[in-house]
Amino acid sequence: MFIRPPITHPTTLDLPLIDPRRYPSCAAISLLFVATACGADSEQAGIPRVGMVLESPVVSEGGSATLALWLEFDPVDPVKIDVAAANDGLEIDPATLVIEDVAPRVISVRAGVDRDEVDALVAVTAAVEAAGSVESRTLVVTDTTELTRVGAPDLADERRHGVGALAGGSVLSQRVELAAEVSVRQLGYVGATSGGMFSIAVYRDAAGRPGELELAMDAPVAAYKAGAIEVDVAETTLASGSYWIALRGSPVIAPAYVVDGGLDSATCFRRFDLPDLAMPWPATFGSADCTVDDVQAGVYLVARRELGAGS
Repeated sequence: MFIRPPITHPTTLDLPLIDPRRYPSCAAISLLFVATACGADSEQAGIPRVGMVLESPVVSEGGSATLALWLEFDPVDPVKIDVAAANDGLEIDPATLVIEDVAPRVISVRAGVDRDEVDALVAVTAAVEAAGSVESRTLVVTDTTELTRVGAPDLADERRHGVGALAGGSVLSQRVELAAEVSVRQLGYVGATSGGMFSIAVYRDAAGRPGELELAMDAPVAAYKAGAIEVDVAETTLASGSYWIALRGSPVIAPAYVVDGGLDSATCFRRFDLPDLAMPWPATFGSADCTVDDVQAGVYLVARRELGAGS
């Protein structure tokens, strides 16, 4: 239950208590803000300021917070209050109130789920337009995005590293598993050395082999450094299940890989009759030579999953 803070006057000033309903231009402001008093002979119409408290200054994406609003004294006429946020991702209900008394009103503030992976500081304001009174509080919206680099080799561990050589026309594909539906906006390549150009695509599994194309890079990218290079692709939602990440290069690229006896990794190789790396990936992968071994190659996808509040 929300309890409105008491209305008080500064103890350093020897002022008589003023009844704001008798002298409506005069009000004592809650201790949350600035205590003020004004002359009893003022002829201006009095409009009270608005008080404002956030139940919690922190909310997760997908979650809700409660905002309490009240007037400092009973107004002569109904007072309109507009509540707004400096971020389109916050839903405020109700966003406009008309208040006729000092009873606190409860506002719901719901944080949407955005496309980035960072927390946000959002100012929430309550404004009494007729009085020019504005109060603002800052709400911290914590991000709930889970990022996973599915299939990426861990080159920092103590397992044996290797260097592959993939010439133009040859295609390497590696199977990965998605435990839940995810959104993919990036594909990754891990090079043992720099040099050459590469292109990556993702195929759906078809009876243990690459099947139909799901997504692909728009154009080849230079392997300009050793290590990981992540490339933006059109956002694609992939359901849970098995997929194949396919890699081809030109004229020759050197993907890194990790060898570990504990791995159980499926890979397929084939050749595409595509003279130019910029030519699009085929709609179906086609026949290929597939094996299951202990090699984890340097291709992966960046999976985004929005956990939401309370997950």
